[in-house]
Amino acid sequence: MVIGCGLLLQGVCRCLSLGSTLLLSSSSPQAATAVTQRSPSFRIPALLRAAAKIMTDRSPVLRSAIATTWNGKEVPPEQHVHVELIPPLASDASHFKVTVDAPFYDDPAPEANAGSTMHLWDYEVAELFLLGDDQRYLELEFGPHGHYLALKLHGPRNLIEQELPLEYTANITRTEDGKARWHGTAIIPASYLPPNPSQFNAYAIHGVDQARSYMALFPSTGSEAEPDFHRLQYFQPLPPDLFPSPSQSTATQ
Repeated sequence: MVIGCGLLLQGVCRCLSLGSTLLLSSSSPQAATAVTQRSPSFRIPALLRAAAKIMTDRSPVLRSAIATTWNGKEVPPEQHVHVELIPPLASDASHFKVTVDAPFYDDPAPEANAGSTMHLWDYEVAELFLLGDDQRYLELEFGPHGHYLALKLHGPRNLIEQELPLEYTANITRTEDGKARWHGTAIIPASYLPPNPSQFNAYAIHGVDQARSYMALFPSTGSEAEPDFHRLQYFQPLPPDLFPSPSQSTATQ
């Protein structure tokens, strides 16, 4: 699917009308960067943890850099976690794709074999939440050793389906200086999406016991004392054309 100038302009106008989203032009006429930020009074590195919507010849792509702790403290660039969301294509709406690029901390791995793993949030993990109508949302978790978890919820923490199967692979790469990162790729059935996905957040966790560290793309800005990734009020809008409605998908085929 080719994203034309007219559609790009429509997306710009729509995002500007939201008030909390700023579009910055890129060097390519077919690309734009969507920077979602909190109110000016909350000091966060908006550009560093931006969710970048890159228009491609095939479909929009959402690229996010998780660069703050759960309560908004900046972390060094080498600790950023990058999550990419590639929505269903007009030519094949059966699935969407998520990739993760994150530092590898070599935390203890789950004892279970690679695959769907409950309580994956207790380990080194990256997470993506997609929120739709009526507080229905999809929770996706990915680990560096090939473990994953997909859950459907209706209302905060109200689990309605668990351990949904999907395709997932992960690998760890090490450099000569001793540093390492891990990369994960998931192919997820589009049927898992909540109705009309419109908001999202992304998270990362690593460390053991008292050294446990929690990161968020859109952090909590209130007086909360503990991290909780199910605070839906802190989710931010998805680009409006990222997941077109069924009628829109049919019209583009």
